[in-house]
Amino acid sequence: MSKRVVITGAGVLTCLGRGLEKTYEAFLREESKLSKIMTFTTNRYASENGGVVEDCLIDKDLDETESAGLDRSSHIVYTACKDALSSALVDLNQLRFTKTPVYLGTTLGGTLKGQIFHHDYVLKQNKRKRAFLLKDYLACNQTVNLSKKFNLTGEALLLNNACASGLNAIGVAFSKIRNGYEDFVVAGGYDVMSKFVYAGFNSLQLLASGKCRPFDKNRSGLVLGEGAGVVVVEELDHAVKRGAAILAEIIGFGQTADAYHLTKPDPQAIGATEAIKTAKEMAGIATNDIDYINAHGTGTLANDSMESTAIITALGEGSQKIPVSSTKPMTGHMLGGTGAVEAVFSLLSISKNIVPGNLNYETFDAECDLNIAREKMERNEIKTVMSNSFGFGGSNSSIILRELNEN
Repeated sequence: MSKRVVITGAGVLTCLGRGLEKTYEAFLREESKLSKIMTFTTNRYASENGGVVEDCLIDKDLDETESAGLDRSSHIVYTACKDALSSALVDLNQLRFTKTPVYLGTTLGGTLKGQIFHHDYVLKQNKRKRAFLLKDYLACNQTVNLSKKFNLTGEALLLNNACASGLNAIGVAFSKIRNGYEDFVVAGGYDVMSKFVYAGFNSLQLLASGKCRPFDKNRSGLVLGEGAGVVVVEELDHAVKRGAAILAEIIGFGQTADAYHLTKPDPQAIGATEAIKTAKEMAGIATNDIDYINAHGTGTLANDSMESTAIITALGEGSQKIPVSSTKPMTGHMLGGTGAVEAVFSLLSISKNIVPGNLNYETFDAECDLNIAREKMERNEIKTVMSNSFGFGGSNSSIILRELNEN
């Protein structure tokens, strides 16, 4: 018999702020924190804006003796993980003895340190004391850093499935617990802003020339951001036994691959449709049971029309009545971290009964024939939320969270 899986802790760090309450306040204000990037020159690119986390919000006590060699990504995901474990009321001294696994998703890993190394060592030919910059360059190193800091001595996995990575990490945790292999897992995703990735998306002509406008007929592209989301995932009886507060139950998850193109989504949305259908069928719910969809919604022409097709095809009759919004106009697209962050946002929708507004939406597009929430919606009851993440290479994932049903 499949185990029931719940989330008992959550940490989130984005340009909107740190923690659930700060994020909720931003939702209420319908606030975007996308602004001109100051850490590198952007005047050669289609956009100059991004969602950057304030330095003062990031805890940097991973290891003071090694801090100079740690990438910003390690500090960001560490901060979110610290908050997730704290909110789950976890005894950190006991984690070593429980062999707790950690599953993380990212696209870039420690790319900032690699970028600095390339600039100083290769371009400037400064070969003195620069090799330490590569110690946190590999993406697997951030997982190692968390394992060491929090005594996470179980299985350590790093997933790199482009922009679906963070949600895929949570999905793996769900699957492991559901099938009885684990009873307590730390999972999430993260990515940071860098000139390297900014230039890459500019080369692909995917950066917005103005505002990020998911699902709007006049959308012109995405705006990049950075951040991390981490959750504590538990088997229900395990959580109840230790007296944990339960934020939501994970009732369905689906993931597929398009096998179509390296950067373009399949316009027929076959893979994305199947991921959503799998999540819904696993959850055992009807379309009208879904109270809100937190969409991937990047603001690019191809992605938004594809996701719209997938939602309508997978959910069928009644799908166009479900409120849908993308939170990326508030935070920017956080690449491998975005799926995990938006899963945390979905938890917030359930706990606070709020649908975040799809900012900057003005003009209907027949190719995105969804019930777009133009403004925030505070409702009497939001029990069930779907969150989608789709990535380059056609990596598709969809998760369904529900308020815990005691029956």
